[in-house]
Amino acid sequence: MKYKGMEYSIRKDGRLMKRLNVKGKTKYLYAYNVSDLYNKYVELNYLNNKGIAPTDEYLNVEQWANQWLEIYKSDQSDNTRKMYKEAINIYIIPYLGKYKLKALKQKDILNLLNIMTQKGITRRKDVVLMTINQILDKAEENDYISKNVCNGIKIKKHKPAEKEPLPYNLIDEIKKLATDNPRAFMILFMIYTGL
Repeated sequence: MKYKGMEYSIRKDGRLMKRLNVKGKTKYLYAYNVSDLYNKYVELNYLNNKGIAPTDEYLNVEQWANQWLEIYKSDQSDNTRKMYKEAINIYIIPYLGKYKLKALKQKDILNLLNIMTQKGITRRKDVVLMTINQILDKAEENDYISKNVCNGIKIKKHKPAEKEPLPYNLIDEIKKLATDNPRAFMILFMIYTGL
């Protein structure tokens, strides 16, 4: 069958399949609808033409994370790209970078998140998990992995420390000190308004 000049076949399980040659190796693309298959085909051709399409089973997390940033996040704002770069360079590559994509397990990602918790890093965990999840989603869509091992990982919501009001005796001390200082208006203002 043909779609926009791309020839493909239909497997017995109902999936559509496109076979193509990438640097001398046969690559198979699968999808359940023709537009998804065509998008994968165009994307792989794009990667191949840029010289970054992997030709073997040895693609690791670091290589794919850098390619993912280049391909999928190049049109993002500078701040967004910076956020992804920091998550990749500070956390993902040092802890997961050398793992082969196909060998990465959910426990490896959980181990990274646990290390971050032990170091007192809480807010960045959300960004790191979101980033590795997107990286693995695209790896799955490109058929580098069979499933995204991030699926099912949830981060417990961290509760901010409860705020405690100033004790009355401390407020009284501040008021006494403020009566002799003409610049203490803001301090008194904050006390009387609850700021």
